[in-house]
Formats: sequence, structure tokens, C-alpha cells
Amino acid sequence: MDFGFGDTEVKRYNNQELTEQENTDEFMFGIGISPGINFFAIENFAFEIQLDVLGYEYERSVTIDDEGNELITDSHNVDFKLDLLSLNFGLAYYFGAKN
Repeated sequence: MDFGFGDTEVKRYNNQELTEQENTDEFMFGIGISPGINFFAIENFAFEIQLDVLGYEYERSVTIDDEGNELITDSHNVDFKLDLLSLNFGLAYYFGAKN
């Protein structure tokens, strides 16, 4: 899961005089599905294998120029990939696990 936001201010000068100014607010949200499996090697320790399969990302950008004009850009991205070369491996320890 990804989440982020930002604020950008752009000023353009010509001969040391301010000619244009823009303010941009950005927002980004992403989520994905990553199925996997755990193999318990010994008590409380496990090896994990995970594969990224499906993802969704939304991005919104709002730009206001020095004249007050507003430009809104929305972007939606859905990806589906099945790439066995992108396996994620991990080692996990489970605190307080009972027999």
C-alpha cells in the first residue's frame, strides 16, 4: 500500500522579473495484491515467498496558475502481471507464537 502527497511551487523569471507562478498540490494512493506462502522452518521462524500480481494506483494533481486558472489531472493505473522472476523472499519471526 502506497500513500503520498506533495506541494510544489514553480516561479518563472525573465530579466529578474517574476513572469509566471504556479502552485501544484499532488495526492497519490496505491494498493496491490501479493499472494504468498509461509514455510515454518523451526518454531517461530518462517520463510516467506510472495509474488506481486495485481496493483491499482490513483494520482490527482491540482495546479493553480498566477491568474487563478485551475487544472485538475486525475490518473488511474491498473496493472496485472505474472512474472516469476519478481518473487519476493523473506524471513519472519513470530513473537508469542504458541505450540
